[in-house]
This record gives sequence, C-alpha cells and structure tokens, in this order.
Amino acid sequence: MKKIILLGLVIFGVYAGAKLYLHWTRPYSDSTTRVSFQIAKGSSLKKIASLLEEKELIRDAFTFELYARKHKVANKFQAGEYIIQRDKTYAEVAEIIQTG
Repeated sequence: MKKIILLGLVIFGVYAGAKLYLHWTRPYSDSTTRVSFQIAKGSSLKKIASLLEEKELIRDAFTFELYARKHKVANKFQAGEYIIQRDKTYAEVAEIIQTG
C-alpha cells in the first residue's frame, strides 16, 4: 500500500513539475496581438497575476505567482501602463513589468 501511495506521489510530482515548466517557458499564444493594460500603484502580486491572466498574457495566475516568487521578482514589478504582445513567456512578461 505504501509503495502505491509513493508511486502516486512521484507521478503527481513529475506531472506538476512538467506543467510548471511548460507554463513558465511557453508563451500564452503565438499571436502577436498587442494588449494594453495598467498596473495600479500598490497592486499586489496576486492582483497583477490575475490581471495578466484576464488579459490573456499568461496561462495561469497562480503559476505566475510561483514563478515571480521563485525568481525573486515579485517585489520588483512597477506600476504603469504597458503594451505587451501575447507571444511572451513568463520571463519576458516579468521583465517588461519590472521597467515601469
């Protein structure tokens, strides 16, 4: 019984890791459509991630939050108006919204 549970946890871990990797490294879309949005001063990481998901710039707000925390950029996002193409990865989106 313990072996089955352990195997299940390993399979789940591999699946979750692969899903995170795909979210972080693949753009939301191949479309070069530009999307404009504004990050208000004092916006939380959760609010920024939700906005990016709503604007279809990222696949999932939660995984973007994980990305920002893991790469230590969560506190570096700047308020401002942005225009970003939909064909950007998490890293590219994060880099753009650090410039203000």
